[in-house]
Amino acid sequence: MRRMNAKGADSPRMFGDPFSRSTQVGKPLFSKHDRAPGTQTMIVKTIAFDLDGTLIESASLVGDILNSMRLEKGLAPLGSDRYRVWSSRGGNYLVGHALEAGPESVGPLLDEFRRRYHELPTPMESVFPGARELLEQLTDAGRRLAICSNKPQRLCHKLLDETGLIRFFGTIVGGDTLDKSKPDPTPLTYALSRLGGETDTALMIGDSAVDQRTADAANVRFAFFTGGYDDGVDRAKAFRVFDALGEVASILESGAKPAFAAPHGFGLDRGLVEQTKSA
Repeated sequence: MRRMNAKGADSPRMFGDPFSRSTQVGKPLFSKHDRAPGTQTMIVKTIAFDLDGTLIESASLVGDILNSMRLEKGLAPLGSDRYRVWSSRGGNYLVGHALEAGPESVGPLLDEFRRRYHELPTPMESVFPGARELLEQLTDAGRRLAICSNKPQRLCHKLLDETGLIRFFGTIVGGDTLDKSKPDPTPLTYALSRLGGETDTALMIGDSAVDQRTADAANVRFAFFTGGYDDGVDRAKAFRVFDALGEVASILESGAKPAFAAPHGFGLDRGLVEQTKSA
């Protein structure tokens, strides 16, 4: 049974199974300065994932919705590449640019976009290849996982629930969960704290410069997934760069057992899920 404190946050637990050094050619995942005393590896206890462009390819559906709204305004449809770049910047930026709306008029358009988005089912094929297998392996290995996204929390729950990924996550932080959003570090540090995590044993996996800036501001290592919506990530400053989600799983230390392994299906507190769905 999961333990919760008086505020509903997860009680801290320790996980002893570390990530190994990368077996790939090039720099190791963790340098010698990052290793726990007396070990050859660094212990990673908590991992925060971005959602759109990292675990789920949502730009196609987003583009369909916004292009239909553009047509209603007499505007020509745009290619999905535009929406991929804009998606990481938050809803106001995305909808404002997509519908050529200024700050004074974007509010109602954003509400309408989100209403249409919520009514459409999330295609199962929108999950990136290797994402489900990676989350399964990380969870079985005892890592605690979080979502840290600029998408509204209600929509985060919808996408994760409809794709069957929600069971892997101990907490979900959306762009409206707090009064600040990425690239401010607060959502990331809040997500880690809900899992009992510390920044020096955490990893942020994302696909955008917004994710990179968030991780840097929180003093958390950033792993860059190149298969998403790269909007100008500084690869030279990324802690790790990988082209496929399956590469993350390959760096797990084989055969090591964590001090605590989360049970299969460990995930979000259902009360929190239902509370968010009804918001």
